[in-house]
Amino acid sequence: MLYINSKSIKENNEIVKCNLNYPFIKKQEYKKKIISVINQLIYEDVISFKNVMNDDLSKCRFNDIFNIISEYKIAFNENDIISIPIEFSQLIGLYDITYVNCYNYDIGLGQYISLRDIFDTTTNIRDIINENISNEINIITNKYCNSYEDYDKANKFKNIYDDQDFYIEEDGVVICFSSYEMSKYIPHFIEIKLLFSDYKDYLSKYTINNIWKNRDKVTN
Repeated sequence: MLYINSKSIKENNEIVKCNLNYPFIKKQEYKKKIISVINQLIYEDVISFKNVMNDDLSKCRFNDIFNIISEYKIAFNENDIISIPIEFSQLIGLYDITYVNCYNYDIGLGQYISLRDIFDTTTNIRDIINENISNEINIITNKYCNSYEDYDKANKFKNIYDDQDFYIEEDGVVICFSSYEMSKYIPHFIEIKLLFSDYKDYLSKYTINNIWKNRDKVTN
């Protein structure tokens, strides 16, 4: 298990209140290089978000105070594998835009973990995942749309991407979509969980051996 400290950046002015929380992985000698890379990447993403928001919001003329916030959680931290989603939010009164950056790394191997690493790509798993996610998004979209025309225009999902944002939990992976990414009618970000137990025939050997706690239930 990796040890993780919490850091924060807090800055206030007449227009913007900034409260950015982010993780810092404590360095261990044999993993020092990759941990430094991850810590630097996270920090740069946080600073970039702060600077862009400050620059954009300073040009606006509203009576409301703008809040820029980041929060994170440690979704997975076992076997030298770390998965950390960070929510970046911009709040203006009751108006909220949120997106998620996910940091999935195998520290021992010194590499980023992609969805292609989670599943057996020799199967038709991509089509299966696309269909299941599309069904979930259709249900969510339908709740926000007032007419069939709105619904038809709102359904933007086509397929997951190679660089799709997701994070790992002990029993599955969570696919993330930013606010308004799927539709102008859906103001909040969307998370859709794919349980390993539902996809046990499509998991990679890497996932079975290193991530899924219930891998003993996978039949060969």
